[in-house]
Amino acid sequence: MFGTDICKVMAESVWVKISYALQLIQKFDLNEASKELELVTGIVAKKIDEFPDNYPDDVFNDGFILKQFVSLFKDYVSYWKLLVSNKFSESWSALQDVQDRLRTIYRFTNEPRPPILSHIERQCGELEKLYPYRVFLSTGMVKEEAECSLCGKSIDSFECEHIAGELYRGRQAYGVVKKIRQLDEVSFVLNPADKRCTVQIVDTSEQFNGVAYLAQGIRDKVLEPLSFNHVEFKKIRKPNDVIPVVDRNEPCPCGSGKKFKKCCINKSYIETTHVVIIPEHINPANLLHL
Repeated sequence: MFGTDICKVMAESVWVKISYALQLIQKFDLNEASKELELVTGIVAKKIDEFPDNYPDDVFNDGFILKQFVSLFKDYVSYWKLLVSNKFSESWSALQDVQDRLRTIYRFTNEPRPPILSHIERQCGELEKLYPYRVFLSTGMVKEEAECSLCGKSIDSFECEHIAGELYRGRQAYGVVKKIRQLDEVSFVLNPADKRCTVQIVDTSEQFNGVAYLAQGIRDKVLEPLSFNHVEFKKIRKPNDVIPVVDRNEPCPCGSGKKFKKCCINKSYIETTHVVIIPEHINPANLLHL
């Protein structure tokens, strides 16, 4: 995953701590896992910031990926902490943070990658299905020229030598918009660039029932975070509380004067969606190797 020996050695040196933190997550010791990952993140950042200037560009770029790599696990544990605290709206944003880290890592690295990355990627896709967000907000605006984050020149001009999104000695170039001239529109879209732009839903809403069910299972230690695999949505029939079941030939409870069999018998049961959370028996040792 890392192309330079310097960053390979660094990654191997912190992997023991990351492995330990992931085992803590699996045991639902999320606060201790968070502390461990904060420590690892700090160690890696300090070492990379102290790279001497005579190191080649590849080492700095590898260092950027290593920072993203350790930050991914910090975001991952943050997601589970928010989830089990019933902060469902915030947990959605944390889930997007995890996926953003994965996209960045995938963009700048080649196979082979640690199997834990594919596992987390699959989990994120399945977790999204439990949330009620299906339509997102997107803004249309007129903005000033975006300045390059590295040289300060217009990132779309010939004077700027950088390409947005690319790495330059461990720093990613992007455009910085200093001023928005006007906001033209706010649209509802199905496939936004940023899934954090949602219509706000309170955490106690019934729309979060599926997520709440998962959170309760984690709190009760019925399901270990790393063992979450996928969800299935099944249709089930249950009695309709509004239409009590009576004998077919009795008057319909709705008061129409007709017999039940000629009126609301087909409404005596309703079809609802039942969420089934499927675990996978995970041996962390099978995922935790570089």
